[in-house]
Amino acid sequence: MSSATPRQADEKIGRALFHLAWPLALSGQLDTLNDTITTFWVGRLGGTVGLAVLGILRPIVLTLAWLLDTVPAGARSIIARHVGAKSGRAGAIVKHAMFTQALVASPLAIAGVVIAAPLAGILAGHLREQEHVLRWYLVPWALNLPIYALVRVVVSSILATGWTRLGLWRVLLSLCLEAATIPLFMHVFGLGMLGVPIAELITDAIFLALVLLLLLRTADRLGLSGWRGAGPALEPGQARKFFAIGGPGQLARVVMFLVILTLTRRLLSGGGQSLAALALALQILFFMAGVTLSLAGATGILIGQSVGGGRRERAVAAIKLSATSCVAIGATLCVVTPWLDPVVGLFTPDAEVVSRTMKILTLAHWGILFTGLWQLLASCYTALGRSGWAGLAMAIADCTGGVIALFVADPLDAVAWWFIASNVLKLTLLAGLIRPILVPQLRAA
Repeated sequence: MSSATPRQADEKIGRALFHLAWPLALSGQLDTLNDTITTFWVGRLGGTVGLAVLGILRPIVLTLAWLLDTVPAGARSIIARHVGAKSGRAGAIVKHAMFTQALVASPLAIAGVVIAAPLAGILAGHLREQEHVLRWYLVPWALNLPIYALVRVVVSSILATGWTRLGLWRVLLSLCLEAATIPLFMHVFGLGMLGVPIAELITDAIFLALVLLLLLRTADRLGLSGWRGAGPALEPGQARKFFAIGGPGQLARVVMFLVILTLTRRLLSGGGQSLAALALALQILFFMAGVTLSLAGATGILIGQSVGGGRRERAVAAIKLSATSCVAIGATLCVVTPWLDPVVGLFTPDAEVVSRTMKILTLAHWGILFTGLWQLLASCYTALGRSGWAGLAMAIADCTGGVIALFVADPLDAVAWWFIASNVLKLTLLAGLIRPILVPQLRAA
């Protein structure tokens, strides 16, 4: 095994992008499939109450996951440019990123354990059965945050070298372990919903141990020289760069969480069935968005390496090819979405939940047309270290979409209109930054 970077430097842009993109695309979908399998087992073994708990928790789970992607996103951008420039500093940056990530995640884990009981009451509202389940669910889930956070930063750092197949191996391991352990803990051991976060904690701990052993053996071959050498655990200036590059995009996702949380509160009046429909609809929509997100991520890696190596023309070619692919993928997904009711029926026997889920998807699928292009532009800005204005644009788009949703009387339709409006606005605003940000950065490369 060796770093993909030298080969990619000489390959045609289409082939190089393909070598980077296909493992990310497959791992991204398998990762979502892993969540889908979790949803399946929860629906079958935890019933409507379990699905409602997932629906309540999804905004928080996604938001914390995105916040913990701040350092990995910044590190990936910086490491990809150092790998492209062959500076010899990439390995040291990985160590800085890991230490910074541990400092961020540990307080979150402690806070999550301390406030689990009151937080469950706030989230569940008048749904007492869901509140009881949440009280127990949140404790092991919070304890797993530091492990999960370190996995994210190490994997992201290695992906920046061009060895994107690691992400695929991570997902395959998680898929196999969680598909077996979740029903084992939930049903055989009788832990119910508590079995879900316990299974996830064990899976993440095993993978973290394996990937750290991998780094000890292959860091130099991956282009991460300096990983095993002596040096400071943290350089304050480097930590600021991680947050400056990765922070804006993640903060925009926090805004999206607040909007989804508002929509979730509106759905409480519809009871557990509406919350279960929200969980399933978001699962499917994010699964679709993951297709183009993987392509955007691969493009970002190639842009970072190309700019670091002074090859502006490769970065431009990668952007053009990815944009064309995103349009084709978005159109295909938009066409198939209204026909997914048999797929939705696999996750729940409740016909009303299926009906409400399809009510959201049948309208929301138009937003998929715009998702890939704004993801690509956001990835470009992050790869070039200029994500500040892009993050603000995405936050404004989600806020505006949320305001539009408030004027929609039906809570299920409101979710769909938020998804459509926010995606259209993100593409519009991010496209407006091409000339003032993207063009000058590529010319300077």
